[in-house]
Amino acid sequence: MRKWMIVFFIFWTGYAGSSDQDVIDATVDRHRIPLNESTVLTITVTGSNIEKPIIPDLQGLVAHSAGQSQNITIINGKMASSASYTYILEPQSLGKFTVPPIQVKQDQKVYQTSQIEIEVVQAVEEKGGGPSHRRPLPMGEVPASREEEKAQNLIFTRAEVNLNEVYVGQQIMFSFKLYRKVNFLGQPAYAPPNFSGFWVETIPSEKTYYEVVDGEKYLVSELRTALFPTTSGDLTIGPSELKCQIPSGRRRSASSFFDDDPFKFFDSDPFQMFEGRRLNLKTDPIVVKVKELPKEGQPPDFSGAVGEFNMKADVDSPKVKAGEPITLSITLEGEGNIGTLTEPHLDFGDAFRIYDSGHSEDIKKDQDPIHGKKVVKKVVIPTREGHHEIPGVSFSFFSPEKKSYQTLRTSVIPIQVEKGKGDLSPQLSLKEETKNDFKMLQKDIQFIKTDFNAFTHRQRVPRSKMMVASLGFPLFFLMISFLVWLRRNFVARNFEGVMVQRSYRSALRKLKALRRYRGDKNANEFYAGIEQVLTDYLSKKLGLALQGYRWDEIKIQLEKRKADESLLKLMEEMFEKSNLGRFTPMEKSGLAQEEILKELKNILAQLEKKI
Repeated sequence: MRKWMIVFFIFWTGYAGSSDQDVIDATVDRHRIPLNESTVLTITVTGSNIEKPIIPDLQGLVAHSAGQSQNITIINGKMASSASYTYILEPQSLGKFTVPPIQVKQDQKVYQTSQIEIEVVQAVEEKGGGPSHRRPLPMGEVPASREEEKAQNLIFTRAEVNLNEVYVGQQIMFSFKLYRKVNFLGQPAYAPPNFSGFWVETIPSEKTYYEVVDGEKYLVSELRTALFPTTSGDLTIGPSELKCQIPSGRRRSASSFFDDDPFKFFDSDPFQMFEGRRLNLKTDPIVVKVKELPKEGQPPDFSGAVGEFNMKADVDSPKVKAGEPITLSITLEGEGNIGTLTEPHLDFGDAFRIYDSGHSEDIKKDQDPIHGKKVVKKVVIPTREGHHEIPGVSFSFFSPEKKSYQTLRTSVIPIQVEKGKGDLSPQLSLKEETKNDFKMLQKDIQFIKTDFNAFTHRQRVPRSKMMVASLGFPLFFLMISFLVWLRRNFVARNFEGVMVQRSYRSALRKLKALRRYRGDKNANEFYAGIEQVLTDYLSKKLGLALQGYRWDEIKIQLEKRKADESLLKLMEEMFEKSNLGRFTPMEKSGLAQEEILKELKNILAQLEKKI
């Protein structure tokens, strides 16, 4: 009996030991890829005080960073953090290649992943109406097939700059725009262009809006980046790249519970098992002509600042005793590369001693152009009594708008210095103030205890009922795991039905939540919610981004799916009631709104049966 207890105990605690996989893990979405496609490498790092993973040299593959994300969870009061790094691996030739172990450092210890095998095969063009994995042609070229033409009508990208000819240091706003009329399958991977020759300031916020292109309405996602050229000449902004997947109507095979890794299905998302058309969207390179700053009229104190600025200086107190400090604040504010502004040169003579007190920056990246300010603080200590003046501070910059150099100068600041106590030497004063700053609180190194005898006496292993019952937990865990696997495979094989079922249930929950907005007080929220519920349901049902579409545009999509005229009439009346409720003084009683909810529920039920 004791032997069996030891065996079960080892089985129960077998996963408690730490391994490299507990710290770093690397996976690819596909181990076999055609030459004209790519695979996504995901590196997951778990723990704290961990450096960024080191990507080894890859033979036959090129890695492009596609971003990173961090996840922090708190369970039972314990915090755990993990970071994921995503890379796009593009093959350069045919053959079998190996991604060497990827290393990461934690607390001076090195952890590494297992090597990953990738096979690159000859690209094969598919025939018939199936999805094509070829890269879409750039804008302006004739598509090679109807599939590519259809893909370009659904989704495409553009890159542009607001200025094509600038001076060195002048701000340029680069915009990457994604136009789409279809939802993604999975998370798209964006690879920014090469900004060689530019100082880069990333704009964190993403702009989303609708735009009509060639008579078609698209949902646009725009990423902006502020660029400041650091050298003159013709600088090239490389192509931006977006790898994504859109619906194509094919399912990918579900993973088996009896694969090499039986627990791999826990990491899979059943809604990603619906295979789609893979696209690799690239923008054209952009050439920017950068001119040198003029030599004529350049001030002696010019340090490279370009933009539009203003400056002010002030002190915290105009009256002080000799030997006591005051704080001088110099504020530079305006449009330009705030992060590279150099501090103005200060020379106050022997009447003051000057010490650095640091600086702060406040950059507002949501404005175009970037606006911000830099505050430089100096500790100024007068050395003798009397009436003194802090001289004006000068700062020069080049104005692209005026195409000339500008010089700013602050006003003289008068300082009244009274007689101080004792020696006026600031070095001596500061030293005496800090000589007693430190004192010993206690000695924190304890002696090593040698009389610890907790394990000197062998005790009999207790045989409580709780301990015996806990031995059945592994079997219970395996049973639950098997049931979860069965459920996930069922979802994978019935993807469309599950998606429709969940979209319908989601619409009913939102419809129920609208009841609390009944009445005249919350009428606008109620009628706006009516339109939102119906539009969201249709978006999920049809697989299109319909938010912001007019009714006539939605009607075209429904007619393509053979919707009944009577049902279309009911939906048109429902959209009209939503608009009338928000913008006209119609009856807005709770009773009338309850009837609208019933009508909308009936419409959703008919859509569920007929579409």
